[in-house]
Amino acid sequence: MKHNGTNRNVTNETHQLGKYKISSMLKDFINVYNPKTFHDVSYKKMKITSSSEYEDEETTKRNYALKISDEIQKYIQTYNEYPDDFLPLDMDVLKALFPKRFYKSLNHEQWVSFLVKRCSYQVKENKKPLDETVLELIDALDIDDLSIEFIIKMLFQDDIINSCEEGIIKLFLNVTKSYSKKYNLPQTDVEKLPLNVDSVEDLTKELKGLTIERYNDGLEVVDDSPEVLFSKRIKQVGDYVYIFGGMDNNNEGLKEILRWNITESHVTISKEFVDSLSLYGGECFYYKNNNCIYLFGGYEDSSKGKRIPSTAIRKYDIEEETLTYERLHLKRSRFNFFANPLPRSVLLIGGYNLENDICTKMEWIVDEKNGFVLRDLELEVKYFKYDAIRRGVVCGGNVYVIGRRFDDIYLVHFDPKQREEEWEEIKIEDLYLDSNLIRYNEKIICTGGTNKDGIVQKTAFMINIYTHEIEYFHDLEHKRRNHGSFIFNESLYIFGGSDEENLSVERLNLQFPSKWLQIPFKDSPNRHSFAYAVLF
Repeated sequence: MKHNGTNRNVTNETHQLGKYKISSMLKDFINVYNPKTFHDVSYKKMKITSSSEYEDEETTKRNYALKISDEIQKYIQTYNEYPDDFLPLDMDVLKALFPKRFYKSLNHEQWVSFLVKRCSYQVKENKKPLDETVLELIDALDIDDLSIEFIIKMLFQDDIINSCEEGIIKLFLNVTKSYSKKYNLPQTDVEKLPLNVDSVEDLTKELKGLTIERYNDGLEVVDDSPEVLFSKRIKQVGDYVYIFGGMDNNNEGLKEILRWNITESHVTISKEFVDSLSLYGGECFYYKNNNCIYLFGGYEDSSKGKRIPSTAIRKYDIEEETLTYERLHLKRSRFNFFANPLPRSVLLIGGYNLENDICTKMEWIVDEKNGFVLRDLELEVKYFKYDAIRRGVVCGGNVYVIGRRFDDIYLVHFDPKQREEEWEEIKIEDLYLDSNLIRYNEKIICTGGTNKDGIVQKTAFMINIYTHEIEYFHDLEHKRRNHGSFIFNESLYIFGGSDEENLSVERLNLQFPSKWLQIPFKDSPNRHSFAYAVLF
């Protein structure tokens, strides 16, 4: 669905109004909620007579409580979140508001994540006894359809749960029962199960062991890592990540075209490249119609060793592994810009020219019968408010770019049809001009970048484009700038742009984000400021 600026503001205001109403509705619900009548279906059919004033009052309260719970459930369904207003509630109130049939019909794991967050809140903010609160949480969990990975990362690795020995043992026994039933394993009296464990790590090893083939029932180890799932896909020609040029750690231009095989964590060099590729600060896009990758702009190293801006358009044929120049050239040199892919065309936005000024005019490259043609757009963006506009991303049908005004960095909703003064901007402290942006559903993930003092950062966070709420991930293991990213099978991959000797990759599971997993490479020098294309 495409949102313009006005609609998105309305959506945001509606969301904020919904949050305000939730707080008010919760107060009303608590005032009229009676566990005895709320869960008794007979009250719904009760006949009211003049001699049953007590019953009439209780039935009215119950019906009002049911109405409120319906409205609250509609909010959850609309915005797919459990607001912090629910954190202080007693467990019986939560169960009344969100019965099993409700939270399982939406996202069961999200509900469990909320309960874990509530457990932490009750202990830290409400000063509830830790053991009592953790055991209450364990009793409330329905773990039959939760994955082992989720259980380990969300429950066994939670600091509060780990602090309750009785709770973590009880959780382990519950999981054992669940998996014995799920996989039809021999029935064991798990209460008498001799656990040879001294730590949570030992427990998680035991837990993982439940999925290993130890019986003659055909149960197999299931490895659902992105790399393994990727290897099971039907391969296409050139089904890799392609990395073009860039600069090494000494800021020397690189000429290779790298093909990254994700399954084997292996990088190879394309069989042909041209001496003048030494390209950095440019962009590229993959054009499915002819299975080619097109590269635009950036800097080149001249024969005299000087760096010159490029107006060339290059075509890399994936099947033939050849790189050729197109007859068409850009009208303007630009680097560190955004190439916005469109149906049968690409739109070049922003970036810098030779004088280090912002490129105010956009260029539209369109595929016609006889090849690509270049069309100058009448729309010219002056960028009065910003002294720098960098690469961007498409999210929610809109274009977002990174803009700088003095020392402040903004995520800017770029809309050339609106006046620049009307553009929505979000000031973000941990966003930098050379941060990497990538879309995830209706959120934008931002990683790395260089601050105003020239220090490269490890930050990683995700911002909701409608609510502007920011969720921080664990810091990257390595500082990264002008790097690359892609998402496969709900996992985020970050690569390049570090200060390491070799190219390195970090992976984060976006459904259950924990620490970043390191994926090492061999014999592939590190690089930054490269163009890259993802072909799956």
